[in-house]
Amino acid sequence: MITVITYGTFDLLHEGHINILRRAKNLGDKLIVGVTSDDYDRYRGKLNVRQSLAERISAVKDTGYADKIIIEEYDGQKIEDIRKYGVDIITLGSDWTGRLDFLKKYCRVIYLPRTENISSTQLRTGGRTYNVGILCDRPYAEHDLDELKFVAGIDFNVVFAAHGMANVLADKRSLQDCSDDFETFCRHCDIVYADWRGSNAFSLLQSCVQHGKHVLSPHCCGCTSQELQTLEGQAKASGVLMRLIPPSGSLSSYTQMKNIAMSGTIGQILRVEVSYSFVGTSKNVATLLRCAGSTCCLPVLDLLGDDCREKANVVFSADAGALVSSELRTREGFAGIRISNGPPVEARMFIQGTEGYIKVPTPWWDMDYFEVHADAGHARKYSWPANGRAIRYQLGDFVRCVSEKRDTDMHEDIRLAAFAEHVFHEELHYAQ
Repeated sequence: MITVITYGTFDLLHEGHINILRRAKNLGDKLIVGVTSDDYDRYRGKLNVRQSLAERISAVKDTGYADKIIIEEYDGQKIEDIRKYGVDIITLGSDWTGRLDFLKKYCRVIYLPRTENISSTQLRTGGRTYNVGILCDRPYAEHDLDELKFVAGIDFNVVFAAHGMANVLADKRSLQDCSDDFETFCRHCDIVYADWRGSNAFSLLQSCVQHGKHVLSPHCCGCTSQELQTLEGQAKASGVLMRLIPPSGSLSSYTQMKNIAMSGTIGQILRVEVSYSFVGTSKNVATLLRCAGSTCCLPVLDLLGDDCREKANVVFSADAGALVSSELRTREGFAGIRISNGPPVEARMFIQGTEGYIKVPTPWWDMDYFEVHADAGHARKYSWPANGRAIRYQLGDFVRCVSEKRDTDMHEDIRLAAFAEHVFHEELHYAQ
């Protein structure tokens, strides 16, 4: 008896999947189908999967081709499955050509032709690919592109950038430079990914909305809460979506950490410490806070609320960069925030409770694990290995909302901006 095995997500099962399963079945006598788990899909960067694991397994079972269905949950499992089930042939679509050759020492490897002009991504987006334009005024935007390119259903084609950065991005990423013509930039994109900290951010975002563009940013772009309220109203009137909030909240690990902290596992939360460190070219403190202020305020707001009773901020600024240190007292507890683009700072999070504490290592905003120390000092590690940074997952979620025409409000964006304004009010108006 020849045993064949194949793997896939099998989201929104379509003709291409059925053809692969039929051809795989015809290769032998018994077909085992590995369906990827929800967590493994997110780990691999498949962010737009619509159906649950149970729904996908049911769809594969209904085809009648699978003699056995298993769940694929981690890297390296294919070798274990080949040995466990006595597999003679492993097969996947031709888009995997060469990537399974390392398994030839264990069994035969066969790549089957894909069915043209059909994919789960096309079905999720109604067959549409969204063009994304990059709006940026910092030199490290290309690192974000390394993450965002993995999101399905999108294509990057235009850039509007400051300080001559567009030439660099255009050359390296084959993007059209529209820095001299904002109208052309807007005409060539459906979604704007905005990473802009300059004083004209509000007017640029307004223009994007007025041109009917969906807008996503990993921060509030230096806009005030009042300006965000204005943008929210204009976005609703134009029928577009807008989110300007740190991507950390898109991570399952962040949500789980927050829930555990607030569940009483470590008792009453007494203090939250958050640090943020990055390399930047600007020594201006206001720019520093536009880069990271809302990101650091997010866990403080989530865990201690926005009722800030007292605050004390200290600013260190030198040729090497700037450091802002803030101490807060809210109705629920205390918080410490440190943000630096010069002096070394360990970019971690620490949550102190009456009966334990939680540690999140560097960089906490892209956390893939954290430790809970409770129960007489015993530590428990919670792990969500993520294949990429938080911005990848944030854009994936945003594209899914756009394609499904799902209404989203900016309540949390506005609340966070208002809290950050209160905490850093004086520093945001720091002299140039």
